[in-house]
Amino acid sequence: MKSRISRRSERISSTPIVIMSHPSLPANSLADVIAMAKKDPAKISAGSPPPRRDYFAIELMKVMAGIDLTTVTYKGTGRSPTIWSAGMFTLAFNTIAPALGNIQAGKIKAIAVASPSARRRCPTCRPPRRRGCRASKLFFITRSLRRAGTPRPIIDRINKEMRTIIESDEISKRIVSDGGDPAPSTPDEYAAMICARRGEVGRT
Repeated sequence: MKSRISRRSERISSTPIVIMSHPSLPANSLADVIAMAKKDPAKISAGSPPPRRDYFAIELMKVMAGIDLTTVTYKGTGRSPTIWSAGMFTLAFNTIAPALGNIQAGKIKAIAVASPSARRRCPTCRPPRRRGCRASKLFFITRSLRRAGTPRPIIDRINKEMRTIIESDEISKRIVSDGGDPAPSTPDEYAAMICARRGEVGRT
């Protein structure tokens, strides 16, 4: 699997997930949320539009943190504050850019975000410190992918050009403004990262 991945793909950026809650939730860290979920799973629920990246982030955190909670699906992608005010769920997962305004307005409480750059934009976002909890590594990856059979010299040339573009001021600033972190890699570096991540989930 590693050889197939390394021949065709490379990382462009990573976008950390912000774990957020309704302001009324008596939790101020990921450790608090996990402790509450383990003590009484019925008191913790997480909202997400029907299966998309937020939904899978919730399910992945449940596995990685060893907890159970109810996942509530709803229509639309920008309705979290309104639905929270109705008490339909207590947690949600999103990237920092679309959530920042509601966090600053106090409509949403930021529980944790695993990115120093995101914390600079949102000082109230705390790092998800919890010993042995791999849920602190939740993030989305943007990558480029070549079709199978592409000659390695072409892959290497495209990768070199891609890294130059991603590291340019214009593109790197755009990635940051969208809530991500520029993270160019070689195909082999990306393949090694994917294999390591699969191993972490498998050991949970």
